[in-house]
Amino acid sequence: HKPRTNNATPKETNTFEYFIKQNYITIPVTVHLDKALTRYLPREFKSRNREKVKKNFRNILNNVEDLFRRPSLNQTVQFTLLDVKFLKNSTKFVMDENVSKYLNSYCQWQGEKKTKKKWYYSILFTGLDLFYYGRNNTK
Repeated sequence: HKPRTNNATPKETNTFEYFIKQNYITIPVTVHLDKALTRYLPREFKSRNREKVKKNFRNILNNVEDLFRRPSLNQTVQFTLLDVKFLKNSTKFVMDENVSKYLNSYCQWQGEKKTKKKWYYSILFTGLDLFYYGRNNTK
């Protein structure tokens, strides 16, 4: 059988389907920095300049990208940083030290945003000391 060249689904044809492995993967990423972290960053980066902070997070993402440069993967993985956003207290989601509440609220907010726009990965950096309540309501 010949490889399919049309857009028919496997149910629409009796031919074998051949897949070409994708060797290049681009992962779009938006980084969010919460209010607690943005208070801490000027001391850490010795700058109040947001562009310098964004540049540092681009460098962090480049370092992560380096971790994916392995011949055994047989693929090139590239992260595209769409934006670094500084979050403030808002009604859009709850910033809480309870990690379950915080992440559920953040993920719900991002899920709603992504249905309106192009899809991307979200990474949340926080300056909060997060905790988790176990089954017996213990930290």
